[in-house]
Amino acid sequence: MKKQLLFTLIFLKTIFIVSAQSNTLTFTGNNSTAVTETFQFGTNANIYALSGTDFSNRPSFIRYNTAVASGAPVSETMGFNTTGSNVNGTITYRYRKRAANTATVTIIIPGQTDVSYVLPDTSVDDGDINILTDKNLEYTTIIPLSSTVTNVTFRIDEMAQNGSSDIRFRLYDVKVNGQATLSI
Repeated sequence: MKKQLLFTLIFLKTIFIVSAQSNTLTFTGNNSTAVTETFQFGTNANIYALSGTDFSNRPSFIRYNTAVASGAPVSETMGFNTTGSNVNGTITYRYRKRAANTATVTIIIPGQTDVSYVLPDTSVDDGDINILTDKNLEYTTIIPLSSTVTNVTFRIDEMAQNGSSDIRFRLYDVKVNGQATLSI
């Protein structure tokens, strides 16, 4: 009984610590200007500046509006680090695209296996080839986060128009869900 109570108290303390921590996202813009936004775990942070020159930066999102031939991907890299203790985290991106547009997206993190996602033509479900659809892309592989920056590369390959009026891809927010690492 005492062990169960002790474990419960440690668990509740861990939840409180994790929910009280903030996570710092560091984006490096095209002019090599570091832009940092601090946010709580489980809340959205705007993506407004990234490294590289493939995507166009806007005040609260990045965009890419050109077809991407297979094998000639475009990418942007962002850094994640925590201002609190070490955590294990997952990442959710919110993106918008034309319903008929298709693409392959790969999330690349050093030391992890690359994870690819197919963004399908959703025009039948969404009712129009040109409608802009908001979707989430969830990277559910656990990422160990610490005060050292973890670089995450967002790569797009094989982006096609598929009869829509144009190619439109926007990356709006990122959300990090974190859990403190436990040692008993």
